[in-house]
Parts: sequence; C-alpha cells; structure tokens
Amino acid sequence: MGIGRAEQVQVFASKLFRKGANDRFAPVAEFEPMNLRWANSRDPNNPEIFAPGISRNFGKHCDLCSISDPANPTDHHGYVGQCVGTLQLEVAPSGDRNRLPPAEYVVEIRIGAANANPVTVHVQINIKGPWSPDQETMFRDHLGTQILSTLPPGVTRNNE
Repeated sequence: MGIGRAEQVQVFASKLFRKGANDRFAPVAEFEPMNLRWANSRDPNNPEIFAPGISRNFGKHCDLCSISDPANPTDHHGYVGQCVGTLQLEVAPSGDRNRLPPAEYVVEIRIGAANANPVTVHVQINIKGPWSPDQETMFRDHLGTQILSTLPPGVTRNNE
C-alpha cells in the first residue's frame, strides 16, 4: 500500500458471472465491461467516473448495484413482484444489460489510480427476488453481498 494520496481513481466492472443450475458460475456474455459510478455524484446524468483523489486512510463510496421495491413504477422486465438489481455503470447499456434478475452473481472489479497499480477484487451478489420494506429483513433474507477471498467454481481471475 502506498503512503500518499491516490490520484485519478477509477473502479471498473470488468467481468460478470452468474450461477447456473449446476452450481457453477459462468461468464455473462451480454455484460459490457465499464466503469462504475462514484456515489453521490452531483449530476446523475453526468456521473463522476474518476475520483480526483483519495487520501490515505480515507475512503470514497462507489455505487455497485441498486435494488428497488418492485412496487416502484420502474420496469422490471417480466419480474413482476420481484426485486431486480441494476449495476451502476457509467452509462446504461442498450438492452438493459446492466439488469440483474434474481440469481447469484460475481462481479470482478478492478480498482486503479494514475499513481498506483490496479487491484482486482470479486464481489458476490445474491438477489433472492422477494422484497421487504424492512432493511434488516431485506439484507438478512433476500439480498446478500460479500467480498470473496476465494473464487467459486467457474469464476476466473482477470488475467486467466
């Protein structure tokens, strides 16, 4: 880890895997790799892709995925009554290829800065489908996330 400030930091979603019926993860062919949005961007139509700098021992939030109440009038594309995830990519790709219907996923994320070597992490997202207005119930029973220390079957590192 460096001792200074990270400059021009970006977070890039490089791969997406979905768990199949055989309990193995396979790449999602339709996924289009691109940068994630930094949280709390001032202009939602022109999101921040590069954080100008992040000082050592501080942080900055980056949006990965949003989940909305299925009663929300947004289009859930056939998943009526179930919550669907939306990857928070720098732009919404055509065909809603940033949508995550209920399933288990692994997102490979590359974090880099102008003055630092990139780091790769894998985040597992488990979207069960049901919605609860109670946050504790939602995160306990219907939605799970974790940073993986070991990769599940079928998930390969960026350089493999």
